[in-house]
Amino acid sequence: MLEQISRLAVGLADLAEAEGRVLREHLDRLLQRVVLVLVAAFVAFAGLTVLLIGVYVRLAEEMGRAWAAILLGLAMILLGGVLFSIAAAFRGSLPTKKK
Repeated sequence: MLEQISRLAVGLADLAEAEGRVLREHLDRLLQRVVLVLVAAFVAFAGLTVLLIGVYVRLAEEMGRAWAAILLGLAMILLGGVLFSIAAAFRGSLPTKKK
């Protein structure tokens, strides 16, 4: 009886150790992906900012600063709406877990 209890305790400890390793591996992969996404988002944001500054400077030379700001602002609102609708459509197409 005591031997069976000790085997059970050792088995539970081995299982907890194995599950801990698997959890650590999954968390490492998740953190790597999160960091990669954050870096990619920062680089994309920086690139878009530089691009918009260039477009603004060029438009400001042609039509003045106020009209350049208005035109670029409207273009960004339109782009944001398009990206939001794409994201909303994509979110609705993802499979969901059934309980």
